Amino acid sequence: MDPNRNSVESQLRTRCNILESQVETLEKQKSNSPEKFVAKDDAKIEQWKEVAGIGKFPV
Repeated sequence: MDPNRNSVESQLRTRCNILESQVETLEKQKSNSPEKFVAKDDAKIEQWKEVAGIGKFPV
């Protein structure tokens, strides 16, 4: 097996595990939060730009 491929796979697994952990933490915080998020009337409405073949990005 190519050692570079193994290293890349290991790094991706590590990053995935970190992201999964962060999602779990945020879900716990959300479920324990007594308040719901309410947008203020003067909140800026985000504008999005479509990049062909890639996706939408905030402007």
